Formats: sequence, C-alpha cells, structure tokens
Amino acid sequence: MRKALIRRGRRWLYVVHRWIGIATCLLFAMWFISGLVMMYVAFPRLTDGERLAALPLILWNKVQVAPDRAMAIAGAEHYPRDLRLSMMDDTPVYRVTGWKGAAGTISATDGRVIDHITPDQALAIAGHHSHAAQPQLLDTVTREQWSVTAVSLIHNPEPTKQ
Repeated sequence: MRKALIRRGRRWLYVVHRWIGIATCLLFAMWFISGLVMMYVAFPRLTDGERLAALPLILWNKVQVAPDRAMAIAGAEHYPRDLRLSMMDDTPVYRVTGWKGAAGTISATDGRVIDHITPDQALAIAGHHSHAAQPQLLDTVTREQWSVTAVSLIHNPEPTKQ
C-alpha cells in the first residue's frame, strides 16, 4: 500500500513537473519572440515631412522678444544647447534647453515664462493638427511611455519646472 502511494505520488510529481515545464517553455518562447519583434520592428514616429506639415506657421508679427532676451529670461549664461522658436496654440514661444538639461518655454510676445498649460490650451493645441478629429482630454500624465525616448532621458533625466 505504501509503495503504491509513493508510486502514485511520484507519477503526479512527474506529470505536474512536465506541464509546468511546458507552460514555462511557452512563456520563454513568447518572451523571445516579443524580443525579436522589439529588435526589428521600428518604433512608431513621424517622418520629417509629416512632422513639418503638421506644425503651425509662425506668426512673425506677434514676435516682440528677441532671442537674446529670451535666453536671459530663461537664465542661460552661455548660448544654450538648443533654442527654438515655435508656436504654442496662437502664441509664438522660445523653447530653451540648457547644457545641463534644464528646459524652459518663454513667450515671444511678452517674455513671460510658461511653466504649465491648462487642459483647454492642450485641447486647442491638439486641435491644430491636420488629422485631429475633435480631440478630447481623457487624463493628464507627466510622461507617456510611448513618447519618452532614450535621447530625452539623457538630456532631461527629470522633468524640471522653472
């Protein structure tokens, strides 16, 4: 009787071990295949033509602040790593990135520092894109997993407020 119980227990141990091995093997196979997909399928992004076509035209008649003044307002002691003039909704803004990664947005109309936007402004900005179909605000996030790249992590490891 005791040998029969040991034999039956050993048989169940083998069966359970076999199926756990098969399930684990399938898990590792899926992990391997997903790794291959991540290596060889390109990250979704816009081409330069698509990105430039969606940008609003700069309203040059509203630009009242010179780049030197914008850099002084941003606190840049030397020429910054990056200085761009772009539109934010209907306002031209300077986007200044310092050498240590600190970034700031300065209004090109009155020189004020823009450190946040309202949900209504975000919807208005999103509505400027040519393919936008009635954008809606679902939630606010600090960082979205699909938009953070290794380059932005190197240049700006933590979001900064100025």
